[in-house]
Formats: sequence, structure tokens, C-alpha cells
Amino acid sequence: MTAPWILDTDPGIDDALAYAYLLGCDDVELLGLSCVFGNASVERTARNALQLRQMMGQQHWVAAGAAVPMVQPPRPPADFVHGVEGLGGVDLPRPTQAPSADAVERMIAEIRSAPKAVVLAAVGPLTNLALALDRAPDIVERVASVVIMGGTLDACGNVSPWAEANIWNDPHAAQRVLQAGWPVTLVGLDITSRIQLTELDFEILGASAPAGVLKAAAHSYIDFYRSQGFDGCQLHDPAAVIAQRLPALFEFETVGLDVVLEGERVGQVIRAPEQPRVRVAVGGDIAGIKAEFFRGACAGLGLAK
Repeated sequence: MTAPWILDTDPGIDDALAYAYLLGCDDVELLGLSCVFGNASVERTARNALQLRQMMGQQHWVAAGAAVPMVQPPRPPADFVHGVEGLGGVDLPRPTQAPSADAVERMIAEIRSAPKAVVLAAVGPLTNLALALDRAPDIVERVASVVIMGGTLDACGNVSPWAEANIWNDPHAAQRVLQAGWPVTLVGLDITSRIQLTELDFEILGASAPAGVLKAAAHSYIDFYRSQGFDGCQLHDPAAVIAQRLPALFEFETVGLDVVLEGERVGQVIRAPEQPRVRVAVGGDIAGIKAEFFRGACAGLGLAK
């Protein structure tokens, strides 16, 4: 039985890897990609999403959403990680279509049209989700589940000693989403920073399109992590969607959360037992998660038998 999914995303190299993985999952019906600022401007992330959809031969919708955070001034995009264009140095054909205009309204409509069915997977800043909650509070009771790549409880942050990039880019939105009372799974650096993928790992993808494009983008991603002293890139966004599908591969802590909104610790996710409880991934089967990623990604790229 398939479940309808929306991927809220800011492609982004690991976003592209998560997309390929979801396309290889028989139990996922990908309704569309709602795009947000983050790894690049929302104009670029929506264009990247259209290019990925076109390259992968898909027909689902792509919609552009929030361009700036809810409260704080926007931060510069992480072009030193993902490249100025958001997908490393890869060159993709220009998209033949434009994105839809309002990702937030599209998200609300999809959730309302299929109560208790839609899985909302957010792998960028959480601004689109927070805006959806403000416009349509009823979606809290209508969504099947929300899975988020973001934050860290006990591991070191990746934009400061305390904060992970998606939460740091819009902490006010993150606080709104994490405290809304809907069924949330948060998958952050406590587990994703421990999943290393090397260039040798990516050799399995081969050189033919579209696999060769994602392989080239992944190599660019690995180059950044190598400059930071790591042996390979970290599997952030794919790990989050894997946790939604196969939670048995993960270890969880269930706890209320809050987000620091200002000061040097802005973007830090902290335990707050008085808040609605959230399932947080704190560990897992690293080898099993890696194997599952390549199983799904290879299927999504048409490499699996």
C-alpha cells in the first residue's frame, strides 16, 4: 500500500539524494516538491527541483514557497557547501516549465484532500510548514505524519557549536512546527553526522545519466566535507526520509522540544518536557541505513534489477 508524500525541500545535494531515494520506494507516492530558501535562494531551489524532476522523468508538481525566514533577517546561502547554484558543479538542462506559485497553499490543499494520509517530509528550513500552520491550523489533525531533517540534541552543530543549518536558518519557524502538537519525527545531527559516505561508496551509481549527475554532485559534496577533515559526506536528508519509512533502523528519544531564538546559541534545539512530545532520532544502525539508501537510490535511478 502506498502513502502520499510531499517533500518540502531546498535542493541542495543531499536533497537530490533524498529525492532519488524516495522515487525508488514502492510504498511512496510522491505528490510534489514544495520548495523553500536555504541551500540557495528559493528561485534557485525551485529551479533545481524542476531540473531534477525533468531529469528523472517525473510528472508531480513543483511549487515555490517561502523566500525569507518568518522573523530574523535571511542568512547567506550555503554556497560553500552546495555551490552557488545549489547542486554543486553539475550542469543540468534548463527546465521546460515554471514552478507553481504557492507551495504553502498546495501543501494545505493536499493534506486537506486526503485526511490522515499525507506524509510531510521537510528537509530544509521549516518556514513553509510554519506558514501552513498559521494559515490552516486544522492540518495538525489531518496530516498523517511529519518527518524533519534538522537540529541536534547532543551532537555538535554544523553552523555553530549548538545549531544545525535548517533550524538556524529559521528558528522561529522551527519552534512553531516542533510545538504544533502533530506527529513529528526529528532526524538531526545526532545520527546523520555519523553516517559517512565516501567516493568509493558512490561508485555504485555509475556514470550514466541521471545517476552520473547525482554522483558528480555527491563528489562535490564530499570535497567540502574532506576540507573539514571528514572521510566522506554526511547523509542528512536521505536519513530523515529513511527514518519515516523504516524506523526500526533507528533509536529514538521521545521528548518535548524548544528552540533558542536569539543570542549566540540561536537555532539550538533543547529538551523542554512541558512541550508536545516529539520523536527524536538519537542513534541507529549505520550500515543498515547506508544500505537502505543505496537500495532506494539505485531503484529510483533505474539501476536496480
